[in-house]
Amino acid sequence: EECNILSTGTLLNDIIQEEGFMNDTLNSLSHVHIISDSDGSSKASYGASSFQSGSDKAITYFYFDFSASWPCTPSWISLVGGGTFYSSFAKIFKRLIQQCGMPVMSSLQTALEEFLSSKERSRQCVAAEAMAGMLHSDVSGDLESGSDWLMLQLQKVVLAPSVESVPEWASCIRYAVTGKERSGTRAPVLRQKVLDCLCTAVPQSVATSVLAKRYSFLSVALIEISPHKMSPAEEQYHVTILNELLDNMSHSSAQVREAIGVAMCVACSNVRLAGARSPGVLTEQTGNEYWYKRLTDGATELSVSIQNNSQSKQLELASDSSTANGLDNKEEADAKRMETRFSIS
Repeated sequence: EECNILSTGTLLNDIIQEEGFMNDTLNSLSHVHIISDSDGSSKASYGASSFQSGSDKAITYFYFDFSASWPCTPSWISLVGGGTFYSSFAKIFKRLIQQCGMPVMSSLQTALEEFLSSKERSRQCVAAEAMAGMLHSDVSGDLESGSDWLMLQLQKVVLAPSVESVPEWASCIRYAVTGKERSGTRAPVLRQKVLDCLCTAVPQSVATSVLAKRYSFLSVALIEISPHKMSPAEEQYHVTILNELLDNMSHSSAQVREAIGVAMCVACSNVRLAGARSPGVLTEQTGNEYWYKRLTDGATELSVSIQNNSQSKQLELASDSSTANGLDNKEEADAKRMETRFSIS
């Protein structure tokens, strides 16, 4: 049996390394993703594409029926819904890499360069699925070189101004950090590098849509971490992320504040559950105040202040303009912080 596995791996390597094979494969898979012209959404065709032959359709139907459902964790984050990410395809790429090793990784890297830079959403879908399989494969070999390339591409995805394919890339990240084994508690080899990449602050000059995208990616990554099995490094990620989120609750963009609220909801839930296992492990690390005190302290006073300021505005028409503007700025910041709090509750 072992000889058969080795011979299969050799045969697959020979096929995969044929010139143009991987590029043709990715092109064929991109045709399965049907993008609606009316709303830009990607819809599942499950083999119904006119580009597929009868045998291709049969294989696609079979694989979708055969493969296990994913994700296993709850999918309640609406910010990144509505996309088409075929975890079945990601699993194929993962299994190919596990079976054949670095030759498949090298072939995919070469073929993906074109797909990662493409503006066509169907190609972005396939690129996300291939990247997910690569990130979750735990392949041995020249892991450092391969992971560096993967992290560079992931950082480009985070900073890309286009947001049409955010649902697919969010699913890619979620798949990449999903726990191994039936319990889902064993972390993939590259989970820490993925979290490192997502925790890297983006330049101040980026568009608000890019910043909101990064926070959405953080949310889907954190939701796949088992709070009861968090490593010290994962605990520190939560500390770092929570501090950043708490400091940005009054961001000027409503889109960013909503994304911050969702990310805080996931992070706070993980910290609370982890704290139930080991009381005091995380709460002491967030600064002079506990994270929940920073979040809740003064909320009542702030809401009363906002109401009073709103009611008294008409009485301040005679005030000095510079003073009035200063008050308006503070009131606006207070209102935005309260709005972010409501996104969490």
